[in-house]
Amino acid sequence: FVLKPHEQAYKWGYAQETASITDFVEKMQAAENVEDVAAVGLTKAVEDLSETNKAFNELYATRSQESSERASNETMVTIRPKVDKAFKEFAATLNALYKVNEVVTKSSETRDSLEPVIKRINGFLHQLQLTLSRAGLGGSTSDKPDEADEGDEPTPEPVTPEITAVYQKEGGDPENPNRIERGEQTGVKYQGFTLKGADGTLEHVIGLVNDQDYIEWIKPETISNVTENSCEFTMVPDLTEGQYKVRIETYDGGSPLVVEYPEPITLW
Repeated sequence: FVLKPHEQAYKWGYAQETASITDFVEKMQAAENVEDVAAVGLTKAVEDLSETNKAFNELYATRSQESSERASNETMVTIRPKVDKAFKEFAATLNALYKVNEVVTKSSETRDSLEPVIKRINGFLHQLQLTLSRAGLGGSTSDKPDEADEGDEPTPEPVTPEITAVYQKEGGDPENPNRIERGEQTGVKYQGFTLKGADGTLEHVIGLVNDQDYIEWIKPETISNVTENSCEFTMVPDLTEGQYKVRIETYDGGSPLVVEYPEPITLW
């Protein structure tokens, strides 16, 4: 009778599950139940459950704090306009200093100070242009703009980076493709990028985000059949049932790119 209300705890969300376990342990360690628990040899099991639950609570509290801090930090959406504005102001100032020196001051010392900075920035911009062009996100990177371009292939239309499908490879529900069984092979289709982790591997590339914004990363050794627009992975077998967002964090082109599947998937 004491156990019955807690039998489905493993299917609940983290907060509800740990609260249920805490309540269960307290009842099992109550004076009226201690002898019965000992009689069936479960005293140590209840103690282990209590310690594990406490350890989980400490970790959960830490991650909740980290999640809160991430939520209050700048994101690419908010920081990019500020960075762009700062660069434009910097470039305008640098160009003005150089022009004034060339026309008015004519100081060789000033020129020698400014030119290396300008060349270095132009090098970074050129490399960025090449990277975007290879990804189909930028225009031509020709160093000879006056060159006749007859016969050149048209610049491909930019492809918006996005995840277009997430589904169970075999035995899925055709009417509800976003319902995926844990431990099953899962397919992902995408466009506009390739899979590549920060260190060149598939570590921390595909993640499942729960309603607490905690990410469960797919182990790289379970990711297979990676192509330019699709891959497969083994769905985490012991993850709590419920809804998750599928997130891909890739370093294709050397810069971080975060893409989320617009529809939540349901694990069962």
